[in-house]
Amino acid sequence: MASTFVFDPRRYPDFAWNWLARFLFYMGLTFNTTFTALFFADRLGKKVAEISQIVAVTGGLTLVAVSIGAISSGFVSDKVGRRKPFVLLGGIIFAGGATLMAFVDALPLLLTGAFVASLGMGLFSAVDQAILLDIVPERSTDAGRFIAINQFATSIAQAVAPIAAPTLLTVGVVRGGENYTLLYLVAAAFTLAAGTVVITRVRSIR
Repeated sequence: MASTFVFDPRRYPDFAWNWLARFLFYMGLTFNTTFTALFFADRLGKKVAEISQIVAVTGGLTLVAVSIGAISSGFVSDKVGRRKPFVLLGGIIFAGGATLMAFVDALPLLLTGAFVASLGMGLFSAVDQAILLDIVPERSTDAGRFIAINQFATSIAQAVAPIAAPTLLTVGVVRGGENYTLLYLVAAAFTLAAGTVVITRVRSIR
């Protein structure tokens, strides 16, 4: 059974590169979202129990932004017949939102950063999924297996990132506290790398 989740990346290079891009993006996304409540409490100088409403508002903004990004990018991508630029744009936009959040401590700017990052998430995830459907190997005989393999890129990232994040939070910290600035900058770097991988390495898609 384990062998069904193994494939030769040399035989299916576009699928392999897209797998890597998805892994990188969801690593960055998970870095960005795992400690949301603690991050907001730290930046706003409040206790975690005092920011439940802020976290709820952030969740609502995320839902709206992801919907806008996914629907608009999917529609426009289909109309113009291009995929890769939208994936790169999604990575750039997410990185911009995460970078903004890395350096601000005012609630309006934090919410703006969260909205922008979520917009990028919608852009990336919708069109990246379309790319997968365009390049999935052996579509007439084994498409389900390869789609399942692709989903592991998300699952592995979501498992690894929360384990790695505490190490980043302690870098450069001398007297307590957490280095959320570094965590969110690393998240930005991962999502930007994801878009770059797709636009430079996936060959069979425009």
